[in-house]
Amino acid sequence: GSNSDILANECAKGAKEAGHDVELLSLKGKDIKYCIGCLSCQRNGMCVLKDDVADIMAKVKDAEVIVYTTPVYYYEMCGQMKTLLDRLNPLYSTDYSFRDIYMIATAAENDESAFEKAYNGLQGWVDCFEKAS
Repeated sequence: GSNSDILANECAKGAKEAGHDVELLSLKGKDIKYCIGCLSCQRNGMCVLKDDVADIMAKVKDAEVIVYTTPVYYYEMCGQMKTLLDRLNPLYSTDYSFRDIYMIATAAENDESAFEKAYNGLQGWVDCFEKAS
């Protein structure tokens, strides 16, 4: 029932009406551990941490379009989203399907600049994937 949930549901509704297959995935209640920076994922193609990220990563890898939705806290994306992005390192060397990445963000601040740092944080992640924009 959050603002982010409402916007994500409306986006999903529009995509479904346009004929796309859509799966909504919430990070609420998910076990997402912090990246420990061991780079094992770059050598082995999988993370050594055991949590909900492996299932999420499989869905991200196979999605053609990804729409991230986040509240903006202190002019940045929420911590759960940033932690997930950090943990998606194993995707770098895979044949991922996603090409188009979008962000929907909500904030208590009315100024458009409130979203810039959150957008830039996601753009930094997108920039690591040559086939995505």
